[in-house]
Amino acid sequence: MVKVANKIQTLFGGISLFFLFSFICLFQVSAQVDNADKNEVDLEAIQKLESKLKSDEEAVSGGLPELSAEEYLARASKSYAEGITALTAAEKALDAKNLQEASSQCQAADKHFANVNAMIFRFLGKAREAEKTEGEKLIRQVSSVSGRIRAVRGAVLAAQEKARRSELVTIAENTCREADAAIEDATKLVFQASRKFSAGNLEEAHKLYIDVKNKAREAAGMVAKLAEGQNERARDVLRKCENYRVHACIEIAKIYRMQAETNLGGVGPAKIDDAIGELSSARVTEFGDLPRDPDLLDRIDRDIKNLQTLRSELEFKNETSIQAVIPDIAERDYKIKVKLEEGRIFLDNRRYAQARECFEQVLLEDPFELTAIRNLARINEELKKVADAKLETMLKERLAEVRWRWSEPVTPLMSGAVDGFDTRTIRRTDDSQGINKKLDNIILPKIIFDNDTLKDVLNEILPRKIKEA
Repeated sequence: MVKVANKIQTLFGGISLFFLFSFICLFQVSAQVDNADKNEVDLEAIQKLESKLKSDEEAVSGGLPELSAEEYLARASKSYAEGITALTAAEKALDAKNLQEASSQCQAADKHFANVNAMIFRFLGKAREAEKTEGEKLIRQVSSVSGRIRAVRGAVLAAQEKARRSELVTIAENTCREADAAIEDATKLVFQASRKFSAGNLEEAHKLYIDVKNKAREAAGMVAKLAEGQNERARDVLRKCENYRVHACIEIAKIYRMQAETNLGGVGPAKIDDAIGELSSARVTEFGDLPRDPDLLDRIDRDIKNLQTLRSELEFKNETSIQAVIPDIAERDYKIKVKLEEGRIFLDNRRYAQARECFEQVLLEDPFELTAIRNLARINEELKKVADAKLETMLKERLAEVRWRWSEPVTPLMSGAVDGFDTRTIRRTDDSQGINKKLDNIILPKIIFDNDTLKDVLNEILPRKIKEA
């Protein structure tokens, strides 16, 4: 009967101890939750810690050997003393702002006090009624220091949370500072691009505005998550990024339009399409949540309509251009230029026949080529000059030859005696000398011809009669 009574007593003692532990745990959790609400401590972290402590208690109680009541009480007292030592060390570390050491010592104290609870549970199961007072006293002592444990644990968690938030704030500030630096770079690029655009360097201005968009996108990527967390500085950076992006899109559209107007070839409509794409991108908000200015939207819409009209005009010009109507005009013009240059070289070197051939080939390609026509006229004029000079020379040669042949030769028989040589000049027109005197002495009484032409008379009959006379 005594054994049965002891077992029943032990059972009721265990049940009462279980309810006591449950009450203590609930009290600790509720107190920690209240303290967390006051100090803005993470509730989830506290719940995880309580769960860990409970598992530690179960592990300790499950791994204890079978001892006597006195041994359980002695071990509980030792664990309590070690827990107090660890708790005191945690409080000192907390005062010294050594959060890592405070957290480590607080966890050690929790383990020691959990060991105390496990030992007391075993002690109450084996101790007699008179001996249970010591165990209950030890439990009250553990309960009395629970407030200190909660305070240290809450302070550690609060300090860790504060440090974490401070670190997040520092990271956010550094990120915003880097984003501001990128915005400053974008500002410098905008000024450089504006100067290049004013100077007419469209390609360089286009590259700089592309860099502006990249810088704005880079800065926006840095602060996007911070802006989602309602960070006002990050949201302000996003607004700046969006403004620079829109400005760059509008300026790039202007560059594309100017390139389309100056290059009327096949790239004109494509450039207009690129400009419309940039303006369409400027209409949509890409960074932040800042609403578009209605006046800006109206201006963008007007620019898009003007670009569409310009695109139609450029397409008409392209379809009716000389390259579209005469596809091989470039090749033909090249051939004409080559032949004109060859003809000019031949003409400058007085090779008129080859020059004439080159210019005539040009006229076969383009009958209205004025340069070839003028050069042919020049060649004809030069050839006429040469022909006139040659004709004049030939006439002079013929006259000289006739005069030479009709000149009276001077012979010794006709010169007379040497003594009677007269130094007086004898003129060729003197009637006493030469052929004229002979002609005067030739008298033809009559010339009879019948059915003869005048040409035959002069060329044949008359010379024969003169010889006979």
